[in-house]
Amino acid sequence: MSSLFKKSSFREIEKNILKATTRDLVIFDVDYTLISPIDKILRPCGETYVEEWIKKYNLDKNNTFKEEIISIVLKERSVEVVNRSFIDLIENLKKRSIPVMALTAIATKKYGIISSMEDWRINDLLQLGYDFSTSWPKKVSLKEFYDGTKAEPVFKQGILFTDYLEKGDTLTNFLKKTSINPAKIYFVDDMEKHLKSVYNALKKMGICFKGFLYQYLYSKDKNLSIDIAKKQLEILYHNKKWISENNII
Repeated sequence: MSSLFKKSSFREIEKNILKATTRDLVIFDVDYTLISPIDKILRPCGETYVEEWIKKYNLDKNNTFKEEIISIVLKERSVEVVNRSFIDLIENLKKRSIPVMALTAIATKKYGIISSMEDWRINDLLQLGYDFSTSWPKKVSLKEFYDGTKAEPVFKQGILFTDYLEKGDTLTNFLKKTSINPAKIYFVDDMEKHLKSVYNALKKMGICFKGFLYQYLYSKDKNLSIDIAKKQLEILYHNKKWISENNII
């Protein structure tokens, strides 16, 4: 019977996922689940202030400039592992030949000053100890499912990039394209909307689903400095440069 877990601890997630077999598929979200920017303004606790900053400068009306400065942040910010125990869990699964992959909603192709969002994300994960490439095909394009749109979701080195599309829809198209038919899918994400998206899509395919809402980072961040955050965003807008919170005077 399918079940959707809410606000799970790592121990609860580990206990369940270790029950997976080689007939199953284990999937992990990336941002705020496996890795996170070190700067708190770029974490969930800073989301409201970033939205206010975007409105302040009407950035949504200048998409080219917005992409450029956001890509500058992505390229220059530092990232860290949210919970190192996930690295051990993933390695455990790989040693037992249990299929494991990542699912991220970020863009594909060129974005601002970043020539390839896929390579940028893959390198971020590899540098922190996450490697999903084992036993997966190097690259699978899903563009054929989205003719008539600008979206180009792609699967590369064990990571499925949705290019801002629904995670559930993109995942099911990936399964169809690769003829993969898991008995059960385990999925860990920090956002309930993505869990619901995958749950609903898999339900239509008759695939059992175990979802885990992991929000450790949300409860951890309590000391965002508004003054420092505002300085970071103003420097970014006026100088097209990202300064870490630790280097703001």
